[in-house]
Amino acid sequence: MRKTLADLTDVGSVDLIDHDDRVLLVLSGAVDVVLTRELTDAAHAAVETGKPVEVDTRGVTFIDSSTVATLAWLASRTDGQLRMIDPPDVVKFVLEVTRVGEIVDLVDDQGNPLPAE
Repeated sequence: MRKTLADLTDVGSVDLIDHDDRVLLVLSGAVDVVLTRELTDAAHAAVETGKPVEVDTRGVTFIDSSTVATLAWLASRTDGQLRMIDPPDVVKFVLEVTRVGEIVDLVDDQGNPLPAE
């Protein structure tokens, strides 16, 4: 059996938490094509709330193009600017390369903007 990079990392997960004033999408582990349906469903549910959306990526170890495409879709449909909480270097790199980082706000876990690199 052939192993991929995603096979060697943590199993990914997607959780959606609906707060009074916002929706929090929590991603962790390897967020890849295996989670496409779950992530897409969560993104649609987040948009349907009409609330601002924050994406917590602190626990992400791997991210692929299907995830980035869903995040770009989400950013274009949320109420206000999509906020990504304290993304690790692997997420920041992919956001930069794909230029999706230009349409989201990167913030620390207190909501403060992250300094540009």
